[in-house]
Amino acid sequence: MIDLIDFKYLPSMFESIIMRPNSDRNYPLDYGQLIENLFFYKNTSVHIGRAEIKSLFDLTDLDVIIELLKHHSLNVYYNNSHTGIINKDEIRSVDSFGLSNFDLEKELYQESFDHGKDALKSKKFAKKLSSLIKVHELPQPFNLVMNEQLKDDVFRNRVVAEMFKNFYPDIQVQQSSQYYNIEFLNDIEFKIHTNIDFKQYDKISIDGPVLAIINGCEDLHVMSENKSEISLPEFNSRIIRLKINSALEKRNNSQVEIDGFNEKIFKNSWALREAINSRTLLIKGALRALEKAEKYKDWLQDLPDNSDLMYEYLNAAQEKSVLEGLPGKTIRFFIFNTIGVGLGVVNPIIGIPAGIAVAAFDTFILDHLIKSWTPNQFIEKHYKPLITND
Repeated sequence: MIDLIDFKYLPSMFESIIMRPNSDRNYPLDYGQLIENLFFYKNTSVHIGRAEIKSLFDLTDLDVIIELLKHHSLNVYYNNSHTGIINKDEIRSVDSFGLSNFDLEKELYQESFDHGKDALKSKKFAKKLSSLIKVHELPQPFNLVMNEQLKDDVFRNRVVAEMFKNFYPDIQVQQSSQYYNIEFLNDIEFKIHTNIDFKQYDKISIDGPVLAIINGCEDLHVMSENKSEISLPEFNSRIIRLKINSALEKRNNSQVEIDGFNEKIFKNSWALREAINSRTLLIKGALRALEKAEKYKDWLQDLPDNSDLMYEYLNAAQEKSVLEGLPGKTIRFFIFNTIGVGLGVVNPIIGIPAGIAVAAFDTFILDHLIKSWTPNQFIEKHYKPLITND
């Protein structure tokens, strides 16, 4: 049996995250959040479909798309598996669907051609892009995993109540008097028995709760498969919280930390996510800064779970090395003599310019000698310029 989620491994804070958009239900991929995640998570994965590729073409040019997908912290998967319900005379079954001979390069070519109407350029682009994207398939028989979750009466009825709360907040579902039961006829097929008249509601069908549950199963499986936190549309997250709250709290806490960090550390700034989405900041500019982010992300990953990011950041920024504790004259006396001796030995013909060398040393190398690395060095030099007017 396939495990829905493996509790033997849960990611540490900021270690990894996977993003799962749902374009079919008007929850497309948030590319601004993707770029933001690349700054804070050691590894970021994302599942995409045709809609996400089309929106990416609208966001930036083809060369930048290639550069983004080549980034070592990003893994992109194209979904070729979709879960759904087969209904034959009110006897239902759950299954996953996908193309048996799926050609990713052909799919990418078509999307690129539809966007730019350039056959030769689209062909070259599709070939490059297909080497950077993996095809994701659900394991077989994953429908058995989903069926087990459908048999959970308490969870299933809570999902029904959550759906009404989300789509019809003014309607109170009385779980004591209303029911939504599933009767399995065999290992695969089932019937739905309910006293809720779904024909009265245009936003929820009788299959809606089943679809919400099987989507939650898929999301949980992908989270476990990638050993990561997961970012989902809010309603999908609420469905999963009903089943397993603890595994999702990490992502929510991380986003709170990111938002609080951005709000309190930076003044006169905009949010990176909104800047990307509104084209105020180009993805290409963010990629330049991202090249310098590895040590910062290592520091984030080493923080204890449930850390207060702003406290840890400010605390680290105040740390001093042994040399920083010495008076400035003492440091420069030591540096001057060291450079003077070094210059005299290595290059005896250089004499007076040693003073010039010390000045250059003060402005370039001295910081590396008297200061150990702190996260604010990356934030102030590379991240802050992206999101401030300074």
